[in-house]
Amino acid sequence: MTTSTGHLSIEQQAISILENYQGSNNYILKLKKQIESNKKYLPTRAQCDYVIDFNSVVPKVAKKWVEIDSYFSQKLVADNPFIKEPDKIYVEKILI
Repeated sequence: MTTSTGHLSIEQQAISILENYQGSNNYILKLKKQIESNKKYLPTRAQCDYVIDFNSVVPKVAKKWVEIDSYFSQKLVADNPFIKEPDKIYVEKILI
């Protein structure tokens, strides 16, 4: 399906990128897996923007523990009530 201007919609662009993605961005790979396992799955607008903007960026491998400040630590606990307040997080890859 095309829009009245003849261009692919944001969703169609993102799905096309996901279907052909061969990179190492874990988040994009997760979305690709969702598309492959559920053909009716439609990524959100924010997910589409992310895929379009970052599909060609090669993540840098970090694989190290990074200390975090108390504000971010409290935010993590607020978003994930089943964890204790961390003072470090493990960073596997850095996108930018």
